[in-house]
Amino acid sequence: MPFTARLKSNYFSFFFIILTSFLIFYHSGYNSLVSWDEAFYANVSQHIYKNGNFIDLYYQGSIWADKPPLYFWITAFFFKIFGITEFSARLLSMLSGIGLLIVVYFIGKEIFSRKEGILAVIFLLGTYQFLYAARMGTLDITFLFFSCLGIFAFLKADKNKKYLMIFTFSFFCAFMTKSFALFPFVLLVFFYALFTKKLSFFRNRYFLLSFFLFLIPVFSWHFLAFKHYGKFFLQNYFIKNLFGRSLKAIEQHPGGFFFYFKVIFNKGRFFMPPALIFFPFFAWDVYHKEKKRDAFWIIVAWVAAVFSVYTIVKTKLNWYILPIYPALAISFAYSWNKLFKKASIIAALICLSGFLPYFIYK
Repeated sequence: MPFTARLKSNYFSFFFIILTSFLIFYHSGYNSLVSWDEAFYANVSQHIYKNGNFIDLYYQGSIWADKPPLYFWITAFFFKIFGITEFSARLLSMLSGIGLLIVVYFIGKEIFSRKEGILAVIFLLGTYQFLYAARMGTLDITFLFFSCLGIFAFLKADKNKKYLMIFTFSFFCAFMTKSFALFPFVLLVFFYALFTKKLSFFRNRYFLLSFFLFLIPVFSWHFLAFKHYGKFFLQNYFIKNLFGRSLKAIEQHPGGFFFYFKVIFNKGRFFMPPALIFFPFFAWDVYHKEKKRDAFWIIVAWVAAVFSVYTIVKTKLNWYILPIYPALAISFAYSWNKLFKKASIIAALICLSGFLPYFIYK
């Protein structure tokens, strides 16, 4: 494809993503903050904005050390620019939602084609749980944006090793957003590299240089937080979140093996239930196409890592499964394109437009 044609196609894709992203911003500042996580995180950010302390996190005047600070730092900056409002509290999550759509488009385009990238964006936009989370001032979509950006950079590193610097930067940002929730993504990148014989990436100078460079600010905050909080930091940040949530169902959030299947069918409407149903057919078809073998390993490792880790973790919360949706959207895009061929994007947009009233008035 000539360069000018590629440029025009990318302009169309970006225009489409931005245009459809109005769903994320629609009436985003009209509703009050949800009384627990959303209001909780806004209060932590408000303390940073008011006292200028970027190391110690506070909730309602009391020290708090459950999460890393990156999300709260950026939200405090938005408070300074736009004032302390519901819109400011949700802005980072909404921008991350749009960023995630763009990254998912590029991942779909990288492993399949531009058409699968656009379809994946449509399917993600037509997923109620993603849209709801993107419009909420919580950590999940920002964390997911950085994690997916890291995956895209790792895929691109096959052609240009400098992308490994973006990979490490993105994963460190994801860690500084939601700490140990990054583990499934580390797992999937490792297994993808193992099965596609790309483990040498982790010995590359760009990876090693950026890893130790970005490790400095991450280690510095953790060291200073431990220095200030001591045992309280170890108990809440490490023991509670890493071991407590994994080994037992805390705060009365238990669930069995089928918990996340139920979440996908209930909250993943409208596109994720059929995406899950079609996933085995996608895996079978792509595996038997040698040129698509890398696509098979990244998507299958993605779904397997996220689902396995959060099924093993004893504490079950419906938003833990959000990281599986981009992979399911891309896999469904491939199957949808095979089914509808030239009419695939039109058919997907017709379905999405039929669901818009539900999203708008929900």
